[in-house]
Amino acid sequence: MILRFTSGQQRFIILLSSLLAFFANVLALSSDITTILPHLFYIPIILASYWYPRRGVGFTAVLSVAYLALVLLLAADPASALTAAFARVMVFLVVSGVIAGLASSLMREEKRYRDIFEHTGSATAILDKDARIRETNNEMKKILDYPANEMQGRNLTDFLAESETSRFSSYFSGCAQGRGFVPDQVETQFVRGDGTCVDVLLTIACTGENEGLVVSFLDITEKKNAERSLREARIFAETIIANVPEVVYSLDRSLHPTYISPKSRDLFGYGPDEFMDHPDLWEQIVHEDDRSAVRHVIDRIHEGRPYAFEVRVVRKDGEVRWVHNSGSPTRDASGAVMRVDGSFTDITDRRRAEEERLFLASIVESSDATIIGKTLDGTIVSWNRGAERNTGYRAEEVIGKNISLLMPEDRKDEMEMILDRIRRGERVENFETQRVRKDGSIMDVSLTISPITNSAGEVLGASSIGRDITERKKAEARLRSYARDLKLRNEELEQFAYVASHDLQEPLRMVASYVQLLKRRYEGRLDEDADEFIHYAVDGASRMQLLINDLLAFSRVSTRGKPFAETDTEVLLEQTLRNLKIQIEEHGAVVTHDPLPVVMADSSQLFQVFQNLISNAIKFHGAEPPRVHVTAGQSGEEWLFTVKDNGIGIEPHYFDRIFVIFQRLHSKAEYPGTGIGLAICKRIIERHGGRIWVASEPGEGSTFFFTIPIREVGDHL
Repeated sequence: MILRFTSGQQRFIILLSSLLAFFANVLALSSDITTILPHLFYIPIILASYWYPRRGVGFTAVLSVAYLALVLLLAADPASALTAAFARVMVFLVVSGVIAGLASSLMREEKRYRDIFEHTGSATAILDKDARIRETNNEMKKILDYPANEMQGRNLTDFLAESETSRFSSYFSGCAQGRGFVPDQVETQFVRGDGTCVDVLLTIACTGENEGLVVSFLDITEKKNAERSLREARIFAETIIANVPEVVYSLDRSLHPTYISPKSRDLFGYGPDEFMDHPDLWEQIVHEDDRSAVRHVIDRIHEGRPYAFEVRVVRKDGEVRWVHNSGSPTRDASGAVMRVDGSFTDITDRRRAEEERLFLASIVESSDATIIGKTLDGTIVSWNRGAERNTGYRAEEVIGKNISLLMPEDRKDEMEMILDRIRRGERVENFETQRVRKDGSIMDVSLTISPITNSAGEVLGASSIGRDITERKKAEARLRSYARDLKLRNEELEQFAYVASHDLQEPLRMVASYVQLLKRRYEGRLDEDADEFIHYAVDGASRMQLLINDLLAFSRVSTRGKPFAETDTEVLLEQTLRNLKIQIEEHGAVVTHDPLPVVMADSSQLFQVFQNLISNAIKFHGAEPPRVHVTAGQSGEEWLFTVKDNGIGIEPHYFDRIFVIFQRLHSKAEYPGTGIGLAICKRIIERHGGRIWVASEPGEGSTFFFTIPIREVGDHL
């Protein structure tokens, strides 16, 4: 154990030992004991020469003079005592010089050791075999932020983080006793005086078995912080890379992948491990029609130039997608490419949008319609070829000018009305107006104008599609004229038919009456020819009366119709069957029906429809007794009625003919009637806004269909 004293303690010890030596020599000289006690002066001489080598010899000389003075004053025989005293003084001086020299040498060595100890650049401590601190350098005091007096004598493990104590206790004991494994360097944590932790790289060395330990450490807090920051940055970067939509990759100098982000599975269907296991996979997935472009890019990479290109790739599931591939090579000091970093971006939607935009643009350009884009103040910004053809203006003549250029003077106020609606986000459809061509002629147009918005829904402008309807307007005018003429003629024809049928009733009734009178009075009295002539005259008059009545009924469908009202068709059908009771019984007919609806109709006319269709079904029966079934169901916005029978059926090429007035498929001898019933049905159904048709096969019966629109109360034609 090395005892260390402060400078004040050293001087006190030297002074005390010197005084003790004086008193001892005074006692010895006065008692004439001079053999041992004079050697006590060696103690302060040795201490002074060791602790203060530069002043130790001078101190020895002072003591020597004092010793000689004592001998002269106190010795019984000063003359004989001085000889021995001089010899001792010489020995004092020699011993002091030798010790001073050795002390100087030791002090130089200790200074060198102290300089090394203090300036190693690392915190260093000398421990005893029990790992208690004997000495520390300033770096250790600075790092741990403890005064030296609070550290000396304490176990080094007291300053370790709690989790590290047990591990290092075994290291210290094993190293001090020369057993166990102790790593050359180990990372750990010390607890500073303020309670914070400092990361250190610790080195443990043994000074000799059971002698003690030397430990030194470097503050690696900044290094550990940097490592943590680097690790966090790497994790952060990997997290970002894993979540960005692009596929990030790195290639080595052979263009083999060294890293591919996990998004590759979403884009290509192949995971990073598959690209790593098959270095050429990234080239193989390129569409065969685009591989020449890849080879061109490879040449750019070998030249050390950045690249960017768009290419198609074939996913693992066979789907073809477009990607944007861009990257940049990194060169080494010699200029050779050492790595390539880049990314793939899925641009399939963008390419499709571009293709769709080009497709739509080609449609716009090739369209015959006038398609114009304009701002919210009416400034023209786009002009297609259809606009050039229809107006006579070329694009460069109108772009940048106001749309009012095309408006007649009496239509100028339309623009602000239209633009106000567009600003509110409204769409203007089928707006008919007029526009002025370059040559000054006026054309009728139908405009559809839509707002143009950005992604935020803000209205930026308007697009208008205009169609030249000049010819249509002329045709409509001609059609209206024809319709007016036709309406007048129809009215005249209806009036004529009514008047003719009404005015013919009285003379025909007179003719029929007198012919029947002739038959009653003279039938059988004249010859057979006269009877035959009279029969023909009576039959002709009767048929003429029937035809006139039917014609009158046909003309009255449109002129004598009643307003539509709620009509229960099931009740109407029952009335029809009561009216046809005799015909049904004569033929043994069976008429059935499903539940029938309430419709808005002219009940008297709809009654005629049911009566005509059911009467025909009974009349045109086959060998079997007539069977008729009536149904109805909702079809869209209409009621669909069906009347199905098991009669003789109709040839398909007669389907349209049977609805024409006075058209018959059979002679009156086979089936009586005028052939006007279905024509009346057709006219009634058309008045109601519906349709009537037939489906039939000869010998298989017929099914007549007619529709009645679904209306609210009060609606009628």
